[in-house]
Amino acid sequence: MYILGDEELQAIKRVLDSKKLFRYQGPGVETECFLFEKEFASYHKTQHSVVMTSGTNALLTAMVSSGIGPGDEVIVPTYTFFATVAAVVQLGAVPVIVNIDDNLGIDPVECLKKINSKTKAIIAVHMDGLNCNLEALRKICDDKKILLIEDVAQAVGGSYKGKPLGSIGEWGCFSFNQDKIITAGEGGAVITQNKEWYQKAMNAHDTCNQFGLTLKSWYEIQTFIGYSTRVSEITGAMLREQLKRLPHIISTLRSIKNDLIAQVPALQEKLVLASDPAGDCGTSLHLMTQDPLDALSTSKKLIQAGLRVAPMSARPAHCVWQWLHMLKEERTCHPKLNPLADANAQGLYDKAHFASSIDKLSRVIKLEIDINWDAEKIKSVAQSLNN
Repeated sequence: MYILGDEELQAIKRVLDSKKLFRYQGPGVETECFLFEKEFASYHKTQHSVVMTSGTNALLTAMVSSGIGPGDEVIVPTYTFFATVAAVVQLGAVPVIVNIDDNLGIDPVECLKKINSKTKAIIAVHMDGLNCNLEALRKICDDKKILLIEDVAQAVGGSYKGKPLGSIGEWGCFSFNQDKIITAGEGGAVITQNKEWYQKAMNAHDTCNQFGLTLKSWYEIQTFIGYSTRVSEITGAMLREQLKRLPHIISTLRSIKNDLIAQVPALQEKLVLASDPAGDCGTSLHLMTQDPLDALSTSKKLIQAGLRVAPMSARPAHCVWQWLHMLKEERTCHPKLNPLADANAQGLYDKAHFASSIDKLSRVIKLEIDINWDAEKIKSVAQSLNN
């Protein structure tokens, strides 16, 4: 969460005063949720968007709507919040884990090696506001005729070579959790150019809307049994105001990060940069230390200087070794919904496969950038880093 103010309060009040909190209010009625979807799609230069309860459900909806299911394989990175992996398993699909590159994004070279006849998609996760190598990933997916799904939960507002993150893959999946760049406390969304998949996403994320007056005659697809992850008008209204703030948030964070980097010349070789640095969201600064002990000691010194810093190993559910046991132990919600047995029999989830990722992540520290830092504070932070 970066900026909240009176605009969000007034938007919520507008909904409460209307006494219409449900997103469906009849055919053709542009409710807060429908308006947010239109504005969010337009921001990302795509045709369609669906708002829902979480980034996890956004991933689930994207995969369901594009036909991914039991027995299919989906390639995911070693550095991602566990929800990315969990969404794949929930569909009965098999997560195939791939190491990260030097930009902390999924490694395109390793992705190519993992593709087989069962592979349906690569999920490119833009962690910590850092974009992945989308040019290489897009080419691989086009050549192999598989889907590219962008997990933009931590990078809304970012770009890659001038294009909004989320618009380069067949799907862009977003989160509006409290810790994200724009927020409604909770929430998520998908974007896509594909009209059929968009209709399937509307059906998948809210299975009962096919029976209501608002959408009953709208569907051109054969509807199916989905689930229920719709949000209220309060969420839609709040996200509309947050979206208006997004350009300012991103430009401010980028400016702060660029100013900070310019003032730490001795650390240039230690910086971990995005694949396309110009499209970085600017939410954090990453440094590659010598070893895990150096990461811990450096973090401790910077924390004592009053900065929000932590080694990657301190994050609870983002590095492969923190969630790998869930796959190895096949902790699915029901034994008959377990797609992991064959992968385990082949040793695909053995930690040894991910040694390069473990080495990188155990040496990287992350400094959170505060949107309220002024020039004097940036100078102070730079001095702490230089020391």
